[in-house]
Amino acid sequence: MQPRGAPVIASLPMLARERLQSADWQRMQAEALEKLQLTLWPSSYTSSEVRCLLGMHLCAPHPDRVNRVRVAAARPGEWVRRIGRGQAWQIGRYADRLPAIVALYSAGVSFEEIARRYGAWTPWVIERALEIACACIAGYLNESNA
Repeated sequence: MQPRGAPVIASLPMLARERLQSADWQRMQAEALEKLQLTLWPSSYTSSEVRCLLGMHLCAPHPDRVNRVRVAAARPGEWVRRIGRGQAWQIGRYADRLPAIVALYSAGVSFEEIARRYGAWTPWVIERALEIACACIAGYLNESNA
């Protein structure tokens, strides 16, 4: 018997489990979230949407939003100052490298490669740094849109 609140995914057949955990499934979820975000709050940005849009090309469904995110990411002086002390402590020395991490991610470089280039022990730190950067970019975009 599964504990209360356990994920239903454990009870699915193996093939269905693999499909749910695949990168394609995660991509489809991100796209659905983006579409929902655009219909509910067309002028606001979330950190997950910023991360999704950083990885897209200008031929995406909403090229104007992609362009706005990329322009904002190219202005690190506007969003880097939004990093809190706790966030900077979590990512340590990578707080100073956020603009470069964002640029490499938007160019399509993997987390493993970015971690290797900057001497990180695991890609987790780079992923966390990107999450923080995307939250800062989203905050800057939302404030500048208001």
